Amino acid sequence: MAGVFNGHGDLDDNIRTIKSIGAKYIGRSLSLWNGEANFLRNIERAKQQVPKALAADPELVLEACVYETVTPDVEQIPFQIGCLLR
Repeated sequence: MAGVFNGHGDLDDNIRTIKSIGAKYIGRSLSLWNGEANFLRNIERAKQQVPKALAADPELVLEACVYETVTPDVEQIPFQIGCLLR
């Protein structure tokens, strides 16, 4: 289920699949690679989607990844991004 919160596919169907297979750890559920230009939009979308997944199964552990690639677009991300992730 890598990328389930990346904005592709049908979120409801993905959540249904997670529940039906009994998965609890969803690795790389938000997987951001070389996407600094859309970073804040991706984080905001995931913040809206995660509660829906947790409502379906509060025991889920959802991993998010931001990879080591960096482009000049990284300068578009505010320095104090940590407060957006809470």
